[in-house]
Amino acid sequence: MNARLILLGLLFCLVSELHAQQKIVDSLTALIKKHEATRRIKDTSYTNLLLDCALAYGNSSPENALPLAQKALKIAKKEGFLKATGRSMQIIGHNYFIQGNNQKALDYLERAVKTSEVAEDLAGVALASRRFGMVNGYMGKHVLAIDWFLKALRIEKQRNDPVGISTCLNNLGSTYQTNKDYLKSNEYLLEGLKVARKNKLIKEEGLILGNLGSNSLELGRYGEALNYFQDAIKIDESIENGARYLSYDYYGLGNVYQRIKRLEDARQQYEKSIKLSEESSNFTTLSLSYLHLAEMASSAGKLEEAITLGEKGFRVALEHDRQREVHNVAHFLHNAYKQKGDFQKALGYYEQYANLKDTIFNQDNERKLAELEAKFQFEQREKALKLEQDRKDLLNDKRMYRQGLWMYGLALAFLLSGLTLYFILRSRRSKELALHMLQDKNKEIVRQQVELKEKNDKLEDLNQLKTKIFSIISHDLRSPLGLLQDILNLVDEGGFTETEFKALIPQLTKNVSSTNTLVENLLSWAHSQLEGVGIQQERFDLKALVEEKTGLFDNVAQEKGIELLNKLPEGFKAYADQNMIGLVIKNLLDNALKFCQKGDQITVSGESLEDDVQVVVQDTGIGISAERLSHIFDNINSTRGTRNEKGTGLGLILCKDFVEKNQGKIWVKSQPNHGTAFYFTLPKSYTAATRVHPELELKD
Repeated sequence: MNARLILLGLLFCLVSELHAQQKIVDSLTALIKKHEATRRIKDTSYTNLLLDCALAYGNSSPENALPLAQKALKIAKKEGFLKATGRSMQIIGHNYFIQGNNQKALDYLERAVKTSEVAEDLAGVALASRRFGMVNGYMGKHVLAIDWFLKALRIEKQRNDPVGISTCLNNLGSTYQTNKDYLKSNEYLLEGLKVARKNKLIKEEGLILGNLGSNSLELGRYGEALNYFQDAIKIDESIENGARYLSYDYYGLGNVYQRIKRLEDARQQYEKSIKLSEESSNFTTLSLSYLHLAEMASSAGKLEEAITLGEKGFRVALEHDRQREVHNVAHFLHNAYKQKGDFQKALGYYEQYANLKDTIFNQDNERKLAELEAKFQFEQREKALKLEQDRKDLLNDKRMYRQGLWMYGLALAFLLSGLTLYFILRSRRSKELALHMLQDKNKEIVRQQVELKEKNDKLEDLNQLKTKIFSIISHDLRSPLGLLQDILNLVDEGGFTETEFKALIPQLTKNVSSTNTLVENLLSWAHSQLEGVGIQQERFDLKALVEEKTGLFDNVAQEKGIELLNKLPEGFKAYADQNMIGLVIKNLLDNALKFCQKGDQITVSGESLEDDVQVVVQDTGIGISAERLSHIFDNINSTRGTRNEKGTGLGLILCKDFVEKNQGKIWVKSQPNHGTAFYFTLPKSYTAATRVHPELELKD
């Protein structure tokens, strides 16, 4: 299911709890006016009325809710009402989020958490923490979001609040769903479903069932997905003002029917989703439902109907600034008009698609980098706090030990002055016991010092890794970009003739291609290191994937006079994350081309084993020395190619990481001047993968 839809579904699930009828707002407004005429100083009831009215406006009228909450905050601060101050900040932060001002939302929500903690208002701390996590999740900082949702969950369990517990579990499941870690997502969602059913929480049960349906759909468990969506629909139909929930449910059900080729059933569900989406202003599902109907019409040969439906979806997405949906529908319409022969319109839609392609790519990369930065800062802060606490504990142990010695000495001196020889003999035995205790304590202090040094060493290793990555970014990324900028400046200033500039284009193309490969590898590797970031495994055709990746290198191979051959058999399939393995194949082909000369040959072949498939990328190039071969998968360094091609060595580290994450193995054989062969294995199927790694099985 579209990642944008999942993210907006999470946002909708989190903010939907504050809807209220207009008559409640009117009643509260009347009470406020009456109270303004009679209220006394230090009376919290007026402040609480303002906040209740702001909550009643909820998401439907944030422009009306915000001034009320701001007025309540001013009074609460002036009169020293800590609980009302935290509650006011939480409502203000939430309304800024609804209006799209994420930074202000984070500022107010963080202050709301701290103020509610001082006021010992556990309900306020839980709600502000959950909403702080929600904003971070929407901004792509999923690691931070998960930490805040877990904090809120601990508090709700302490309060024994079933609504809060089920909501937090749904938040966690939705966040892991956004990261495509569907098995981890299901763990939280199924736990939340038990809480909701036990306590008869109808709305929460419907939301969780919809998310479970989405997970089953992405895992290819269509029977499960069908049941989950149908159960969600039964529940959401009983909820007042449940049109928005149902628009998601019918859209998901349509996806299931489309996947299992029950196209008439799929069409009916998409049409229901369109009607409910229009009723509830859910423009994302509205646009996507039109797109799916258009795709089915196109597949059935009804090209005119497909174009009409696609243009409806495009108008909805464009009018309501749904960039990802504009991008997807524009791509469909480009192909449809090209098939029709209307190349002018096809070109127009292609321009729309191309303009948004880079924007969406940059947004995704910005989210990945933001999450990486947040995780790195969080880990550094946690390690620093832990080291500081260990140091304080060690100093405290030493101080207590010295105090104990002084007390023991004073007591001993007092006893020695007034007691008989009998007690003197007993004191000697006590001294021996104290000596043993002292020796044991010294050993413990030495052990703690060794442990503290080990932790410092680990922190130093992390800093060195960070420095190496930043060095790659600053040197290998900035250098070619700086060169490109200098050349373009010279062209702009007339420093090159047109003929001279054209002569530079092949080198510029090579630099840009190298830089793009570096950025793709760096982002993929960094993103794969994040906890909570899962892999999306599926069964796919390896031969087709290799054919696609070899096509990327046709021009380079032709230029160097190298033959590229795909000798994988037909129907050669594996069970893994297709995007990760695609990057593995791309890096291995790029590496082989770098170390081949004119007349050499690169062959991709494979064989089927008992539970796995084995793929070999073999070349007849210059080979690899024995010294470099022993560190080829664990050293961020690189050797220049036969035409002085440059790299960082990160590509092969990435290959090892991605193959092993997909339950495979990778190794290399090479002989100088006789070529190199990289081997890797992957599971054949879901059954083979889970038999070797039983933790991948879904736990009910």
